[in-house]
Amino acid sequence: MALNSSPRGYRARGFHCKQTKMGRKQHFVPQFLLRHFSTDPKQRLVSLYYLPESKVIRGASIRGQAYKKNLYGSDQNLEKCFRTIETRVSVIVNRIIQAEGIPLAPEDDMILKHFVCLQINRTPEKISGMESQFDKMMKVAFRHDPRVKDYLNDFTIKMTSPYHFMFLIAL
Repeated sequence: MALNSSPRGYRARGFHCKQTKMGRKQHFVPQFLLRHFSTDPKQRLVSLYYLPESKVIRGASIRGQAYKKNLYGSDQNLEKCFRTIETRVSVIVNRIIQAEGIPLAPEDDMILKHFVCLQINRTPEKISGMESQFDKMMKVAFRHDPRVKDYLNDFTIKMTSPYHFMFLIAL
């Protein structure tokens, strides 16, 4: 799958990711999904279970959940792509909820499947695991190279843009 960057944004499998002003909070769980679990009429709050303290937190702000600052890079290009895809998917999800079923057109089915692939691959934990595997793979590939074989365990090999790589894999 090719992902082409242009002055107007990214293009990937039928999605044109327009350039718009973005914040630095980049959510790995889209807010539109969390709103379906909202506990207030304005859909701004959710209840959550905080694992480290084994504690239920009621009235947590949706905006403050499942994000990291500049998670996908400070250039915002990948975040813009996610926003474009999420906009289309939110319409499909709302339609499914309202119809209480999944009567999907083939195009909607494809969009939803791509979205699920993106979701599986866009969490910080998934990226961390992928980076660890990348380090191991590169060390195996270079273990016979006389220039570096004696030093491979002295450093970690990392990607410069792991989220961009995972985005390409997902699409």
